Amino acid sequence: MSIVNLTVDGLSTNNAPGTEPGESPMSRAPSRFRQRDVTAAVKAVEASGHPVRYVRISRDGDIEIEIGTPAELPSPAPINPWDVVLTRRQ
Repeated sequence: MSIVNLTVDGLSTNNAPGTEPGESPMSRAPSRFRQRDVTAAVKAVEASGHPVRYVRISRDGDIEIEIGTPAELPSPAPINPWDVVLTRRQ
């Protein structure tokens, strides 16, 4: 199992008309990553012949890709006999 860390640096923001560079009329900060960054990173890992187990993105915008087979989904919970009883009452 390997982990690939990618950091996106040098992001630029598009300024809205009438605003100065570095000044933003919006209330939220510019995004730390873009979907195309994640897509490119996943495609690069897959092109190298490794399956992607999962992708995690930190608050700083670091893209972490774990290489390996996807984790198995947990088995569903056993059926509760009361589910049947309560369903009949409705």
